[in-house]
Formats: sequence, structure tokens, C-alpha cells
Amino acid sequence: IGMRVRTDQPSLQISSGNVLNGTNVATRIPKKRSQSFGLEPQYYQWRGAFAVEAQQYTDAVNHANFPSVVLRRGEFYSQRTSYQLFGQSTSESGSFAVVLDPMG
Repeated sequence: IGMRVRTDQPSLQISSGNVLNGTNVATRIPKKRSQSFGLEPQYYQWRGAFAVEAQQYTDAVNHANFPSVVLRRGEFYSQRTSYQLFGQSTSESGSFAVVLDPMG
């Protein structure tokens, strides 16, 4: 399985789920019903999820040599990002791809 990302942003932040702990009642995060099966509540486990976020440079407000990320009154911010997930199937049909591509 692989993923291609196209974005107009200069960086990606990847969160790996290392802080998830489905066994600690105080800190566990429940899955949505649409992400679960059965009737019992289910929780994200250690490294059970990840997030990929296109963004400006992290901590840019504290680095004069980074492009400004300050948005002033009346200014507009937008970004475009597309993700393509791909892989090789174990069936005779071969490879597959899932494309979420607002960038065309």
C-alpha cells in the first residue's frame, strides 16, 4: 500500500498514533460507530491510526526565515491537497487505486 500526496503547501505533518492507548480508560479515544463493528464500544489502539496534514511550516510564527503564516483581517486562506492510495491486490484482478483528488 502506498500514498501519493499533491499539495500547494510547503510541508506535511504526519501523526503516527503513538499516543493512542485503547486500554487506558482515562485516555482512550472511541471509534465512530461507522468505524466499528459489533455492539461493544471500540477504541483506537497504539499506532491504530495515522493522520497526514498538509500545512504551512510548523512553528513558522517563531522563525523569521520562514514564510509568514499570519492571516490578517480581510485576508483569505485556502489550500488544495489530494491523496491517492494505491497498492497491489492479492487477487487475480491486479492492482487498485483510490483517488481523493480535488486538484484534478
